[in-house]
Amino acid sequence: MSTRPLMSRGQLFTGSQGTAGGTARRIGTAARAGMQTGGVGVGLSTDITVEDRPVTREGMFGMKTGNTTQKRQVQSASYYLGELHAKISMLTEELERLRNEGRKLQQDRVQSEVLVKKENDLKDELALLSNKARDLNVSVEKLQQFDAINAQDREPLEKLKAQYEKFKSENEKLKESNNEIFRKRNNCEESVREIEQKIQDYNDDLEDKLNIDLSKKNLFLSLKEERSELEEARISMEHQLRELNDYLMGDGGSVLSNDPQKQKYYEKLQEKRALEKRKQDVQNKLSGGTVTDEEKNHLMLQMKNDKQDTVRITEAIKQCKTLVNSEKEKLKQLQDQLDSHKGEKSKSYAEFKNKDAVLTKYMANFDTDKNKELKELADHQEIIVKLLDHISNNMGDQENLPTQSKLEEMKDDLAFKQDQKNISLSTLERLKLDLKQRKEELEKVNNLEQKITQDMKRMDESMREMKHSLETYNNIDLLKRQYEKQKSELVENREQLKLLKENLKTEMHLLSRHNTTLERKIKTNDIYTILNDLEQKIRVYEQNNFLLNDYITQKGAESDYTDVKYNTMKLVSDVIEMVKEESKQSYF
Repeated sequence: MSTRPLMSRGQLFTGSQGTAGGTARRIGTAARAGMQTGGVGVGLSTDITVEDRPVTREGMFGMKTGNTTQKRQVQSASYYLGELHAKISMLTEELERLRNEGRKLQQDRVQSEVLVKKENDLKDELALLSNKARDLNVSVEKLQQFDAINAQDREPLEKLKAQYEKFKSENEKLKESNNEIFRKRNNCEESVREIEQKIQDYNDDLEDKLNIDLSKKNLFLSLKEERSELEEARISMEHQLRELNDYLMGDGGSVLSNDPQKQKYYEKLQEKRALEKRKQDVQNKLSGGTVTDEEKNHLMLQMKNDKQDTVRITEAIKQCKTLVNSEKEKLKQLQDQLDSHKGEKSKSYAEFKNKDAVLTKYMANFDTDKNKELKELADHQEIIVKLLDHISNNMGDQENLPTQSKLEEMKDDLAFKQDQKNISLSTLERLKLDLKQRKEELEKVNNLEQKITQDMKRMDESMREMKHSLETYNNIDLLKRQYEKQKSELVENREQLKLLKENLKTEMHLLSRHNTTLERKIKTNDIYTILNDLEQKIRVYEQNNFLLNDYITQKGAESDYTDVKYNTMKLVSDVIEMVKEESKQSYF
């Protein structure tokens, strides 16, 4: 039997007699305070090894001793919020840094564009300056060659300078003399204007002395202006009438033949022109004053015939009115019939009839449409077979594709060759540009001597012209004679024009009196009044015809069902397409 003492309940006694058992409390570790307080258990007196210490399942290797610094044992939401705030501040700083870098890059880009533009401008300016420098160098070389050749002979240049100064002084003198001549001319013109003003004042005084009634004078002037306006209106209307006649004789003949109303109007217009022609003949005979008895009888007979024609025309107009009224009644009856047939039954019947026609057409074309669809299906199947063959060929070609390394090698080789090609092209362009510049320089050098000779010829021609002009301006007497001659001719022309003006005034007065008498005779003539009445009636008839045509077109537009027809046909076509789709689906 064991010598280990037992407890009162038959258990082993593991602690001392005065305290609780040592195995009753948790064994402390090196990081806990339990190692410092409490009693010493039986385990201390037991000889055990460290590896067999029953602290964890794995022994000392499975333990984690506490660190010297204390850490947060419980991580709450405030901890994570603090971490998030720290990360957010870091991200904000990073974003601000990136924004600053972006702004800096934008500024650098703008500045680089400005610098590139400035560089291009400076290149252009440099090219211009280099061209000018080349031209100046060529000119200097030519001048040096010219100086080397003509170093011994300087007299021609001195002579040219002396002649230039001489011609300059002579030109100044001639300029002063010309200015003096122009001043004299202006004075003469001023004196001529003063004389003309005096003549005008004299004429005004003469008219004032003539006791002319002011009202009559104003009436005469107003009638004169009115006559000129009427004459212009008459000319414009004759021009329009001529254009209308040309149109009617040309393209308008077909329009007249199709429209009976316009045909009648054209016939009346022809009769009116014939009457106007007769009227003009009668006026000419009356103005001639040589009318015989036979002509008077003939005129009376013509007047009777004209009266009969007017009676006949009035009867024709009455017939036209009755015809128009009857046509209006017929139109009203037709409109009533059309309104009676505009019900829902007629619409439904028309829709049913259209649908029946469409379905009949579809059934009639069903066999042809079916064959067409079958043919299209066969074509699609053949295309699918060809596509499958093509896909199989491509899948077979995939085995012959190069590897990734070989592809990268080929790409690098291609890039290198492309760079070499670009370099060669840029070199070629630069060489072409240099060749072009050298050719231009050579052409300038070749043309410079020719330009110098042309300048010398031009200088000689200008010198000859200046000498000729000097000879002309030196002859002051000739200039004075020409001026006096021109002045006398102008004065003579002015006198002739004044006489012509007076003659035209008298002739104008006579013509105006004659015109007023003719107008008075025309207005008092019976034929003129009859023609005016007929013209007014024709205008009224034309206006009535226009209103009737407008009314007919308006009613025709109101009874237009093209939109309904279009919508119905569209609906039928949609139904047919739906039937086709359903038939295809049922077939497959």
